[in-house]
Amino acid sequence: MENDNPERRPGSGLTLVAFLLIALGLFLFVFYPHSTVTNPDHPLKPPSTDHSYEPLYPEHGIRLNELLKLGRQDNEHEDLLSQIREDLKIPQGLEVKIFVGPYANISSEGRIVDSNHPFGFILLLDEWFYRDLTPEEKIALISHELGHLTNEAVFLMYSSDTLIRFQIEADTYATKYAKPEAMISVINKVNAKHGGLPSRQYDLRIQNLEKIKQSRQER
Repeated sequence: MENDNPERRPGSGLTLVAFLLIALGLFLFVFYPHSTVTNPDHPLKPPSTDHSYEPLYPEHGIRLNELLKLGRQDNEHEDLLSQIREDLKIPQGLEVKIFVGPYANISSEGRIVDSNHPFGFILLLDEWFYRDLTPEEKIALISHELGHLTNEAVFLMYSSDTLIRFQIEADTYATKYAKPEAMISVINKVNAKHGGLPSRQYDLRIQNLEKIKQSRQER
């Protein structure tokens, strides 16, 4: 016999919870700061949204094409980009460009965004932070940010542990092109910029890089 009381209908609570989790997961996936995360064993998917003519953040109302005009393209690391393109199997049809400019409020120290003009990925680096890095630290920072393309996509329930894992994976990838000491130095400078307060993420990232450093010294 059908239950006429909707409040007592079996499974209705579980259905609502499942719906809310799926909705939250989709929201986080769309608005998570890293524009693209993918499996490095498969070719990168092309950007799905034309961010060039949409605000990166609605509250700022600033479009990517406007941001690019404020900065300058970094052409000093084309060889590095070529190596990373080959390593990550980025199709030739997708551009990978680095722009340095007054992007602190948009990108913090660095951020990858999708673009259809040009079609590909743009790495925005804050010029005030970037200009104070050594040449090897710049390589470490660029490799770290592009290393986020190796993060596996997570569709439901981002957590602090997931975000830390993503950072550690990107740090580890950066050590393919720069010494662990250079990545450690970048992290120290980022930490100092934000007040030098202790954090679990900072400690775990440094521990990972120290292990990589130690393992290389033992070879």
